[in-house]
Amino acid sequence: MSEETHVIAWSNKLLDYLLQYRQQRPGFKFWLRQRDRGDRLSNGYWFQGNDNYIFLSFWARSGGTNMTRSMGFLVFIDEDGNTSTGMEVVYNGEQDKELIALYKKIITRYKLEKQHETKYKCRFSERDTFKSLNHFLTVIKSDIDKMILKAGKEEIFIAEQDFKEALAKTLSIRGNQNSIGVKKENNLPNTDIMTLNQIFFGPPGTGKTYHTINEAIKIVDPEFYKTNENNRDKLKERFSELLIKDWESTNGQIAFCTFHQSFSYEDFVEGIKPVKPVEGESYLKYKVEDGIFKRICRLSDDSRKSKKLKTDRLFTWNEDTFRKASFYKISLGDSNNPEDQEIFDYCIKNKCIAIGYGGMNDFTGLDEAGIAAKSKELQQESFSIQALNYFIHFLKVGNYVFVGNGNRYVRAIGKVTGEYRYDPSGATRYNHYRSVEWLVVNENIPITEIYDRNLSQMTIYKLDESGIKKDFFVSSGQSVKADAATKDKNYVLVIDEINRGNVSSIFGELITLIEKDKRAGGDEELEVTLPYSKEPFKVPDNVFIVGTMNTADRSIEALDTALRRRFSFREMPSKSALIRTEGKLKPSGKIGNLDVVQLLEKINERIGKLIDKDHKIGHSYFMDIETEEDLHKAFHDKVIPLLEEYFFGDFGKIGLVLGNSFVEKVSDTFEFASFAGYDEAVITDLKERPVFRIKKEHEWRFTSIYE
Repeated sequence: MSEETHVIAWSNKLLDYLLQYRQQRPGFKFWLRQRDRGDRLSNGYWFQGNDNYIFLSFWARSGGTNMTRSMGFLVFIDEDGNTSTGMEVVYNGEQDKELIALYKKIITRYKLEKQHETKYKCRFSERDTFKSLNHFLTVIKSDIDKMILKAGKEEIFIAEQDFKEALAKTLSIRGNQNSIGVKKENNLPNTDIMTLNQIFFGPPGTGKTYHTINEAIKIVDPEFYKTNENNRDKLKERFSELLIKDWESTNGQIAFCTFHQSFSYEDFVEGIKPVKPVEGESYLKYKVEDGIFKRICRLSDDSRKSKKLKTDRLFTWNEDTFRKASFYKISLGDSNNPEDQEIFDYCIKNKCIAIGYGGMNDFTGLDEAGIAAKSKELQQESFSIQALNYFIHFLKVGNYVFVGNGNRYVRAIGKVTGEYRYDPSGATRYNHYRSVEWLVVNENIPITEIYDRNLSQMTIYKLDESGIKKDFFVSSGQSVKADAATKDKNYVLVIDEINRGNVSSIFGELITLIEKDKRAGGDEELEVTLPYSKEPFKVPDNVFIVGTMNTADRSIEALDTALRRRFSFREMPSKSALIRTEGKLKPSGKIGNLDVVQLLEKINERIGKLIDKDHKIGHSYFMDIETEEDLHKAFHDKVIPLLEEYFFGDFGKIGLVLGNSFVEKVSDTFEFASFAGYDEAVITDLKERPVFRIKKEHEWRFTSIYE
């Protein structure tokens, strides 16, 4: 393949990627080749550059004689079609001194290497082109956009109409190429990283949490979402159905948590938690407890394991065999105690089950009353007597035993083949045994596949046979085919306020494992041993993470860079037009002659100038407004307090946003207390400093904000 063909193929891949990126972020724009000089555009060179590199820009300013834009993302392509990436700033012939100063700040911030006097470049270390581009768009471009706004150089942003015209022209040419038989390289890049891990970010009130409901339903039940996309009540109802409320017994596929400053690795992955002591215990015990992320990963694993069990068919009983079967649950040691693992291993190896009650006492030949009498004589508790009688007398040869692994899993299934025997040889610390034929070992089967309720902590008891699931043991050929055709379930963890927690500490080693290619089944699958349970752990590739991030919150740390580059960022800007199309004021967006849409746009325009776009007012504050009284309440309870927070109580700046109708200067008749020790000049300056305040509510005139 020639270098020219490599560039055309990459041009198509990059165009598809950017179009998909824009689909998720409607305001996103990128620069397309404008002229067809040398038939470049006709031949599929959609972006600036040549046969060695592609120059992707997201700003409209020319780079001068370099024939590219002034700033952009570079994709270098070698003769074999391999790529590397970087960024460039070039401004040959630029006369605007303020713009040159801005370029120099960007060059310094990103440590670009000097090529010549007005051309600076760097290479990125990330080998994956689309991961590198995603990082550039979500981190570097976002940062540069803020610098542009701060410098007051908004004119270098690409105009929406110009972009649409250029895109229509490009897509028309590409469509004509296909119609005359030119092969279109339309292999979409691997964008799984964008869908597996994503964060909705934006200022308050822009619908971030609102959109997580839509996104979660879209992931776990796409058919339902497609049918009910425009029915908010149905979507909320379905979200509630799928939300996990009880981890011990759930069919849910969506989990929800909020990060905060006290949220920890122990809450997210796993930790050691104290166990409430029972009567007679003289010391505190602990157990390893799973966190929310480990729990949802386990649900995902259970779902896939259940499907595999159904298709592999561990049991192929007929109806008669199932009808005659009786089932018991038994514990072979405490599955949460590593010291008890030897008991389980011994029993599996030696084809037996064992019980710890009864100690060094032989109960051979004793009936139920005899066991009870002897146990009382030995001063054993009533539950010990009951367990021994279940083990020795109630459990019959030919019955089946489920060996529990906690309350929600079965790690072995056996058929009893021998009567009770006493064995004090010391092979384990247990002395009471029965022989079994193991039918299933080390499978860790979710109890939901076998039984209609969780197992109890009792050492041994009979299971209610009406709750045993027949289809696990008895199957038809048709059901096997249906099970095999069933799609894997997707699971979603919604993390609200993801940047409020210490994400490095919360995610720990999982920061690496959440990447697409590092997940279970990925090209570079990774497994870690968790610190408390010592269990091996992988992140399944059907667990999605959807986070929200409030960009206006100054009280939080910036999102960890290691986590940032593993997430796709979807901006949720303030969309005032939704007041007109979706709010209670539709279709006009007005209260009488008061244009609420125009009011919000003007407020946000001024906030963007005074601070930045990340602090604009969200449209959701105005979606439920119907009357001017509602608008007063929204301003009193939400908008003005938010502006006070933004401007740290500087009411003068609030006045620059809302105007004279809302803010007034306080009278100058003011005197400090008499204090001879303070500098008189400073006192004079302080007295002359203007003080502002919010006017009485009845004086507010909303139309004055935009008139």
